[in-house]
Amino acid sequence: MPPGFKAVIFAGVCAADTIEQALHDVRPVETRNGAATALHRKWMDRLWQAIEEAAAGDLSATTVLLEVVTGHVYGFPALVREAAEEFAAVKSQRDVPTVLVVGEIYVRSDPFANDYVAEGLERRGIRARLEPVSEFIQYSDYISFKNGTKRGLADRLESKIRRRVMHLSHDAAARLLGWGAHADIPETLAAASSYLREDLEVESVLTLGVPLHAWRKGEIDAVISVGPLECMPNKIAEAQFHHVSERESLLSLTLSLNGDPIDPEVLDGFAFEVHQRFRKRRRDDPPGATWTEKLGEILEPKPASAPASQLRILR
Repeated sequence: MPPGFKAVIFAGVCAADTIEQALHDVRPVETRNGAATALHRKWMDRLWQAIEEAAAGDLSATTVLLEVVTGHVYGFPALVREAAEEFAAVKSQRDVPTVLVVGEIYVRSDPFANDYVAEGLERRGIRARLEPVSEFIQYSDYISFKNGTKRGLADRLESKIRRRVMHLSHDAAARLLGWGAHADIPETLAAASSYLREDLEVESVLTLGVPLHAWRKGEIDAVISVGPLECMPNKIAEAQFHHVSERESLLSLTLSLNGDPIDPEVLDGFAFEVHQRFRKRRRDDPPGATWTEKLGEILEPKPASAPASQLRILR
């Protein structure tokens, strides 16, 4: 295949990641019901058209360099910027907790495989943030250089091109939607280094490092790690998340999925604690019952004569 084909596909993946992130960022706080989903559908259709047009054009190495150096990148960042403007127009200022979804790349990226966990969180008043597919591609690239599989000037140039494309796509939406800067792989690995060594060249390092970096910067309130049943990298990460909770108070939930639906009570309990911690961090949580006592009130409601606040169940 011509060199430009890989560039077009990777740039398309980055743009799709960003538009997907915009959907999950805005949908829990949208000003009109269904607005974010409609915008996501609209801009993904336009992105597919743009990818097809770019793939049918000049795919030479010279054109790739020109597209990336100028920041044009086949028009994808401009398309993402337009999409972000429309998403920002329907995003309210309502403050809700954010949960990062990480884990095995296929399960976390395919909504059916993870039983639509993002939508499940949104129904419980929580914003879901999904780790992008392009993150794992960059991690694979990093490992290839570390092991010497890639080493030449052409490989380094290709890596720099991919990194710039990722940042151009993210930055096109970040300012408009109030996102932080995108973390590069070395930053992610450094965040995980207290718990897992970089030499463990599996997804566990990303599964741990991405949420730790975001948590320390105050960008998320909790993390959900998804993976196939008996997935070893996910189990390794789950074991370390227990230590992370003890040392850094990051709330986590690991879901091992085999095609069965997620038990709604598991998400209910997790969402309840996310909201409790979210309110406490913002000094809005009134003094009174402990977490276990409040959970007991939900599982065993008081008689109807009790105050409504005691009978409320998170929707």
